[in-house]
Amino acid sequence: MPRIVIIGCGWLGLPLAEALIESGFQVSGSTSRREKIPDLSLRNIHPFVYRMEDGISSSLQTELEQADYCFLNIPPGKIPQATYEDACLEIFKALSKQAQLIFVSSTGVYPDLNKEVTEEDAPIPDHPLVMTEHALKKQGDTRVTVLRPAGLFGGQRHPAYFLSGKSNLKHGKNPVNLVHLEDCIRFILLLIQHQLFGRTVNLCTDEHPERQEYYLQTCSLLQLPLPQFISEKGPWKTINNSLSKSLFGFHYEKKLRFP
Repeated sequence: MPRIVIIGCGWLGLPLAEALIESGFQVSGSTSRREKIPDLSLRNIHPFVYRMEDGISSSLQTELEQADYCFLNIPPGKIPQATYEDACLEIFKALSKQAQLIFVSSTGVYPDLNKEVTEEDAPIPDHPLVMTEHALKKQGDTRVTVLRPAGLFGGQRHPAYFLSGKSNLKHGKNPVNLVHLEDCIRFILLLIQHQLFGRTVNLCTDEHPERQEYYLQTCSLLQLPLPQFISEKGPWKTINNSLSKSLFGFHYEKKLRFP
């Protein structure tokens, strides 16, 4: 039975853990809050508490040494860059030499240069995620896969809930870059199944409607108060997803016409 450690059983990590268990994996998963331990246990996830600022415990060290894969999905947030980067490197170095690391970054690492961007485009060099990507790749390029998802949505989580009812929202004519939670999980499962590691891959839907068009339609469908946009175009980018679709015939099932 393959073993995977998920660092960060949050909005993406938790449903991913459940999908991996259904696929026959033994899953260990972290939470930063001790009160979530019983819930993880009920879902057949071997739970542990982990906070980057505290370092790796002896029990987590053992989990990582025995893992075939590690899914590292904790955003930098307010963690100092040096602490964040060191913690990610510590996790990678604790893995066996055969284990693969999947590191979740973001399409937010690309600057807004008013064009379509691919994985070949230079990211923002001093972005915390980019600095950590480079540090991990330097340690083990072929054993580190970097996923750069666009804005995640799905289920009860959608940017429309945060924009609903707001006014004077800038850049209403900018393109939208989003990806559905279910498509992310499908991609990760296929990535592991096909063993196509060592790449940096963008994850984003095919469509890039204007912000004002998309969020007005989505809020209407969700029966939410409509936001008000300033109909202008500011610095923008669209995320190219061609590489993700070329690896194993992947396609994005969730479209942006509906929530």
